[in-house]
Amino acid sequence: MTKAAFEALRRAVRQALAFLLGAQNKAAAWRYIANGGDNDMSVTAWALYALDSCRKAGERIPAIGIRDATDWIASTTIDSNGRVGYSHKGTGKVFVPQVNESYNHHETMTAAGLLCRSTWAPLYLKAADLDKGVKLVMADPPDAQGWSRDYYYWHHATRFIKQCAPKSWETWKAAALRALDSSRESTTGCCRGSWAIEDRWTGAYIFENEWQSFRTRQRRDIEMTSAPHTYAAAGRYMIAVKVIDIFGNDTMTLVPVTVG
Repeated sequence: MTKAAFEALRRAVRQALAFLLGAQNKAAAWRYIANGGDNDMSVTAWALYALDSCRKAGERIPAIGIRDATDWIASTTIDSNGRVGYSHKGTGKVFVPQVNESYNHHETMTAAGLLCRSTWAPLYLKAADLDKGVKLVMADPPDAQGWSRDYYYWHHATRFIKQCAPKSWETWKAAALRALDSSRESTTGCCRGSWAIEDRWTGAYIFENEWQSFRTRQRRDIEMTSAPHTYAAAGRYMIAVKVIDIFGNDTMTLVPVTVG
């Protein structure tokens, strides 16, 4: 790598670091909006993973912000069993209505939360509390059958067990490899060798863009009637209607339709 390329990369890392630190809620963690006041474990985990990468790149990370984040994670953790909540203690199952409520709940936030605490504040994480989380995660190994496939859980939990539970690693790895292997696409064509796209966070619906309408300088009206679509078989389907304004803000609703 040339010196110029290295310096460009260093600037990008420092810009990312400045954004992450500036987006953190005061005396707490992160969520989707910078300084939005709300916190959730999922976004917080990704922020702390990114900060760990910055640290490994040689950047200094303020200790106070890290302590605030790990304290917030601890505040969402149930003492009796070690379970970490999504946005607060005892959150329970998190799902998107009409999309993935049928999928099984997993200990994703427990794995992510304890991995972050182990990475950033190991001295403040009791061995007994870590063991509780390991027990929860090991009781829920990767499974690709039915409503259990959850790539997001597999990612966080695999990192967690690898780093924090070396004695359980071989057992977990074997289960993860089985689940990944059984999720491989066996069809011919471009999908062969890839992995099935349907899992908990895509739900049972993968949407294809069939029609869109928007204003231009020459055409100021918006067409409100979509293009026709013919379904190959009778059954229940979902239509996604998404609206985006000129500032990039978007909203979407799901409309169920029955054919036949």
